[in-house]
Amino acid sequence: MARELVKGGFYKHFKNKLYKAIDVVYHSETKEALVLYQALYGDFKLYVRPIDMFLSEVDHIKYPEVKAKYRFTLVDIDAEGNVSDIEEDTASKTSANVGNTDYIANETSANSEAREDNLLVSNTKRVGELVERFLDSKEYEDKLDALLLLRSNINDDLIDLFAESLDIVVDKGDLNTRFKSLKSVLEAHTKYEGARLRR
Repeated sequence: MARELVKGGFYKHFKNKLYKAIDVVYHSETKEALVLYQALYGDFKLYVRPIDMFLSEVDHIKYPEVKAKYRFTLVDIDAEGNVSDIEEDTASKTSANVGNTDYIANETSANSEAREDNLLVSNTKRVGELVERFLDSKEYEDKLDALLLLRSNINDDLIDLFAESLDIVVDKGDLNTRFKSLKSVLEAHTKYEGARLRR
């Protein structure tokens, strides 16, 4: 089955950088379909790439050490803020049920799990929205607000992602210490930003 681009979806490049697929745009002369996507780190540059190339598999001859199947893999952020590959998770869930003699029992179990998962949907959506707010915002005060609202869901992966987006390093160690360190950086930027605007 051919892969399709998810507009607004988060994608992880096989070199482990995160991007957001914004839309499909077209070359004015050749009419070639291109993906417009934005880096979620550094200065958040915008890029375009042919859609076929964006959705293609990794060239494992050129990059034999790479484990990822695709050049860009669609990812999700769960209620705890962990980044997971949607496509690989879906494939493994599908293959786990194929040829299983206990399929009906698994379906009943899956329905029960689905109900439990539905309870997390609003929280997962909220976490995703807050992560997006942090990454998309140009104002440090907004980033700080998003970070504080994410406090109960913060983890090392999110701290690393946020630090990378700010082009800083938060030393490894105790999660609470790392959170406070990131918070202090944002508070300093917010204070500086406020002082600059008052001039």
